[in-house]
Amino acid sequence: MIRAALAALLLALPLSAVADPYDTAIGQVAAAIQIARACPGFALIGAGGEQGFVPAATELLKADGLKPNRFKKFWFYGQTGWIEQMKTEALTARGINGANRPALCALGRRVAGTGDPIGRFLVRK
Repeated sequence: MIRAALAALLLALPLSAVADPYDTAIGQVAAAIQIARACPGFALIGAGGEQGFVPAATELLKADGLKPNRFKKFWFYGQTGWIEQMKTEALTARGINGANRPALCALGRRVAGTGDPIGRFLVRK
């Protein structure tokens, strides 16, 4: 009885409420990359473009309690479809369709350089 009630409760929660923290982090990082690629005026944190971005992003995530090597493993060896799904979930949670460039850029303008979960990976050029 208790198991059934717990299962029903978990199924009623939005995915983000029960998501693995690495799934969430992958989605946030991928969303930041999409914003930086699609919108003029934004760049990723770190030096040297996307190659310098991963170490800088990993340091931020380490402060959140995530293990850097585990994050890198998921980032570099994760299935592309899964990474895209996590990115879509991160953007959908904000009410944004990733194909809507104006909405992506508006999000970037609101959050870049802030402590926002996506914006912390972005800087203004």
